[in-house]
Amino acid sequence: MSEHREFPPIKLAIILDGTVVDIIHTDERFAAIWLSNPIVVDVTPEEGKEIEVHLNDGYVDGKFIHTTEG
Repeated sequence: MSEHREFPPIKLAIILDGTVVDIIHTDERFAAIWLSNPIVVDVTPEEGKEIEVHLNDGYVDGKFIHTTEG
């Protein structure tokens, strides 16, 4: 018997240099974010350090600006 896996409703093709490199399954909210041409920045902290970026922080001229909103 084959296993049936349920995927989120939206499928997006990720294209780099004119070639499909991956297809992701996602929900409507995350699909809308991807389709709005976001800036994607690697914010992985260095080992032993805390992440310095939070939701609702600003991003101006290549720098994150901490906001007090939650």
